[in-house]
Order: sequence, then C-alpha cells, then structure tokens
Amino acid sequence: MGSFGNTPAVIYCRVSSEKQVRNGDGLNGQEKRCRDYADIHRHKIIDVFKDAAKSGGSVDRPSFFEMLERIKSSKECVTVIIDDLSRLARDVSIHRSFKSLIIKNGGRLQCVNMDLNDSPEGQFIETIIAATGELEKEQNKLRVKGRQKSRLEAGYWVFNNPVGYKFTFDSVHGKILMPDEPSASIIRQAFEKYASDVLLTQKDVVYFLRDKVLVNSKGNVQKVSFEDVKRIFKRPIYAGMIEYESWDISRREGRHEGLVSIKVFNAVQKKLNSKKTVYKCSREEDFPLRNYIICSECGRNLTGAWTTGRNNKYSYYRCLNTKTCSIKSKSVATGHVEGEFIKLLDSVQLKPQVISLAKRITEEVYNIKIVGFRERHNEQRNKIRNVEVEISSVLDKLMACSSKAVITRLEQEIDKLSLQKVCLEQELLDVKSEPVSLDVSIDRVMDFIGSPREYWESGDLSQKRLVQTLMFTRPIEYSKDNGFGTANFSLPFSLLQETSGSNSKLVETAGIEPASVSTLPSALHA
Repeated sequence: MGSFGNTPAVIYCRVSSEKQVRNGDGLNGQEKRCRDYADIHRHKIIDVFKDAAKSGGSVDRPSFFEMLERIKSSKECVTVIIDDLSRLARDVSIHRSFKSLIIKNGGRLQCVNMDLNDSPEGQFIETIIAATGELEKEQNKLRVKGRQKSRLEAGYWVFNNPVGYKFTFDSVHGKILMPDEPSASIIRQAFEKYASDVLLTQKDVVYFLRDKVLVNSKGNVQKVSFEDVKRIFKRPIYAGMIEYESWDISRREGRHEGLVSIKVFNAVQKKLNSKKTVYKCSREEDFPLRNYIICSECGRNLTGAWTTGRNNKYSYYRCLNTKTCSIKSKSVATGHVEGEFIKLLDSVQLKPQVISLAKRITEEVYNIKIVGFRERHNEQRNKIRNVEVEISSVLDKLMACSSKAVITRLEQEIDKLSLQKVCLEQELLDVKSEPVSLDVSIDRVMDFIGSPREYWESGDLSQKRLVQTLMFTRPIEYSKDNGFGTANFSLPFSLLQETSGSNSKLVETAGIEPASVSTLPSALHA
C-alpha cells in the first residue's frame, strides 16, 4: 500500500440491521480502524459517512451517494477508506458498480484489511473476496429463511408485527405476538361491528378507525385508508391464525392470542366477498332508517345524505331514482321522517292481557331454545371428537410412511384437520354458556314489547336496527305527502296486535281442533 502524505480521505461505514445500530458498536468500530489506517498512511480525514441498517446487497445507500457528491466537489483525488471489502457491498455486481462510481467521481478505494491494486491478479482477488461476501450473504439468507419458516410452521409470526400487536419475549415461546392496547381493542371492535352490520361499509370502518385513533406499537398514529381496512380484515393473524402462502405455509393455529374469533373473522370474509352494493354517501349512525324505508312511488331504497347550507349542515332522506320516479322533490328532512317513524312505533299499543300472553309464549320459546342449545352443544363435541380420531389416524399413517411426497400430503392433511378442529372448538366456545336466565329473558322481552319506541329512541345504531328487524318483515313504504304506508309487522307483533284488537278471550274452542295440531305455541291454547 502506497503512501500519499496528507492527501484528503473520507471514511465509509455500513451495518446491515437495526439491531446492530441499537445494540452493537459496529459503525464506531469501523470508523476507529479506518482512522488508525489513515494515521499510518498520513491521510487527512475530511468527512465520515455512515449507512445504518442498509443491506450489503442493496443499492439503497443515502450516505454513500452523499459521499460521492463530496468527492466530486473536491479539487483533489479523495481516498475512500473502508474497514472491510464487505462494507462496500456483499454483491459482486454492486461492488463493481460502486467502485466504478467512486473512481468516476474523482476518488480511489482503499481497504484496511487488504491491499487493492489494479493488476489483473489484484482485481481477480478483489472479485473473489466480493463473491465470497455475496456467497455468505446468500447462505445467511437461506439460514434465516429456514429458521423463520420453521417458526411459522410451529405457529409463530416472524415478520413485522401488525398494528394491534406487539412483540414480547416469553420464557416458553420466545419472541411472540401480544395484543397491543388500546389498538387491539379498537381493531376487535372494527371486526365485530362490521360483521354485525353496525358498520355497514368499509368506508364506515375507515371513519371508525380514524375517530378512535389507531396507533402502532411504536406510538405512531396510523393514517387509515380504504386499502388499510381491507388489508386488516383479510389477515387471519387477527383471528389467531398463521398463514404465509409465499413460503407454502398453509393456514394453521397460531401460538398468539387472536383479537377476534374465527366465527367473526369468517363473517367478515363473507361480507367482503359479497357483491351486495351499498350506497356510501354518509355515516350510518346518522341515518338509522336507511335501507329500511323505500320510496312509495318507485320502490327504491331511500338513502341519507348531508347538505351544507349557508349557515349550517342539514340531513335528509332521499330517493336517488331520477329516471323513472315521478316524485320531483326527492329529499325529506331526517327529523320529519324519523318523527313519522316514532308515530308508527307508537301505534303498536298492546293490552295488559296480551302482554301476559306474550310472557307465556316467551317461557315456552325459552325452554325450547335451551333444549336446542344443549343438543347443538353435544353435537359440536361429537364433531370435535371425530376430527381428533381422523388426526390420530393420519398421524399413524405418517409414522409408518417413508415416501417424501406422501409425507408432504399427509402433513397437509393434518394441517387441514387441525384447522378444522380449531374452528369447531372456537364455535363451541362461542356457545359455551347457556342463554341468560328465564327471568332476565322475560324482562327484556316484556320491556321491548311494551315500549319499542323507547328502545329505538334511546338505543345506539345496533339497537335501532334490532327494533326495526324484529318489528317489520320488509322495508316500509314512505311518501313525502302521506308518510308511512301499511307496515308489514313481524308475526309476534302482528299476532299480538290482532289479539289485542279483538274481543276473543284467547280460548280455543274445544272439540274442533286438538291443541297439539295448532302451529302456534301451546301458550295460545289456554
């Protein structure tokens, strides 16, 4: 190595990972060795450039290109000192390209631990060392991939933690995902509200997540977009599952805690894949009757929208059919429509003896439901036992098999059966508790039947929709001039209204038709 007394030089350092930046002293160590080299060869250090957490196989090197500008601006030839050839690159083509850029911009490359010269032999050795670095990089990549794949197969997530989760170290599992509050609860609510139609569209979910302020594990607020919502909803990791198709890792039970049940996750997937079109002009909670009332003229669903006046904003229900609907004025103030709807609810006035009848019907329906619940519970347990028997059978075949192709197929079958078992167990957990007590059930039913208006006015969006769904069998026609048309009440309210309005004593005439033949609950055969 020649001596270039007091010639200008710069130092270039690089480490490949954030961990090396946080926990190691690699950059400072490289700089010290380069400074020692400069002192020995009487170079004057004019600047130091460091690329932190930049791969040796990547050209994404902001400090390297900043260094090129510094060299180019110098009036003298600048020596670039590196600690090791691999600090420049771990790729032969990138090494050659970067060295060529240094020379082109008026510099020359020197390395602390080897002599670089332009002889054929020197260039050959330099290429061999660069190729060795590339080989080590690729081998290391394969080793890392192998370890990551094994962890994935065992049910552990190995890539960046998704929002709503953080990594923590466990003495048994090692590095494992854990719910990151409050974002975990916010995402759980988004799944459940979307699955149950409290949030009707993905746009509604965007508004919900923005209102709640979704924050990742680093404390950064997420600017949620429509695509972000779709990406979150499609990730099985939120249901406690692991899947990575790029490495042929089929869906399987993860070791981390799911934020939602598989039942809710599947309900969301079904809704995402649905072709049902929903009008998306406004927030759902502002228009609870949207999609429950239709135009009396053309039969189209009325939607809701906000308009901005000179001094305020105003909300309306309106018919969007401008082609075949003859009604010219399409908008009706929200307050007017919902006031008419409350009057409709008030029209359901039931006598005390009808309420008493409803109580007896509730008791009988409750008892039937309990029997059905227990039957479903036992049926679910039997399904789980059957799957366990199948898994055991496939495992026996696997132990006796020597063919790699057959072993792969049997392992895939075990993964499929294991996932099926997890789904069945999740469904069993969802129904592990019997329905609420009879007294509580009766109190709820009586309160609702006695005052549906109160439930609708005081409830949130889900409770309003529950009232609408329970009371009416189909959307109600609405006319701007005449209000609501004839409502199609559901069977309980239709039956109780008729009974309330008649002079019947609720006693079936004996001898005409046995009570057991009637399709009505036995409570009607008093």
